[in-house]
Amino acid sequence: MASARTIQARDKDTVIEMYRAMDVRAFGIFAGNEPIFGKAPDSIEEGEQLLCQWLDWIDDSKSAAIYSLRVYRKITDDADITNKTPFNACINFRLHDLSQAIGGPGGNAGYFSEFTNTINGLRSEMKKINDRMDEKEEEEEEDGGIIGKLMNPGFIEQLPVIVGVIKGLFAGGGQAHDDHEIPPSGRISGITGTHIPAETDDQKIAMAIERLKIHLPDLPAVLTKLADMAEKKPGTFKSALMVIRSMKV
Repeated sequence: MASARTIQARDKDTVIEMYRAMDVRAFGIFAGNEPIFGKAPDSIEEGEQLLCQWLDWIDDSKSAAIYSLRVYRKITDDADITNKTPFNACINFRLHDLSQAIGGPGGNAGYFSEFTNTINGLRSEMKKINDRMDEKEEEEEEDGGIIGKLMNPGFIEQLPVIVGVIKGLFAGGGQAHDDHEIPPSGRISGITGTHIPAETDDQKIAMAIERLKIHLPDLPAVLTKLADMAEKKPGTFKSALMVIRSMKV
């Protein structure tokens, strides 16, 4: 096991190579004894991608702190990775010397603290969203519920714009399109009785938006920011999607 003061790696490639050589999927990144990120991925390849992304973020922060990469052979649940979890191996790494860090020798503490606070803030916001979703009871069937809203002519008129934004974001191109044809409300009036047609992708997206609106009053601004990120910072956008898709809900 590595000494607390011994540094085994000083660049991202070496950290990745060591993780690959240990051949253990579950890992955690720590700053001292403070957990920054823990994951039990389905494969070494997935673990490498996530580890690489976090190393990029640490590198961009210009932090001269010493970090630890711990691996766990028997861990299968992300929640089990804490600062008290026994680990099988650990390597310490520093990506920037004090002289190279922002602010020079002794001047990096504030930047590292800001980075840590940002991570903790994101964790807190994610916990609040998850708690609200867990506590919410089944949606009341007002005005026909979600299906009723989908059939509402005013809402249908807005669907092309909404669908264009969402599909543009998640189709990989990073740009919204407005060429999705939605039938006029008059052509939907033929739906009668208890027959409900199979949900289309557009309807699934619309229902997802309705759910998000409950938790995000500023949803239009959030979607606009996502679209801006996809167009102006595609690398950051893809990295964010990768982290979100790797999360187990």
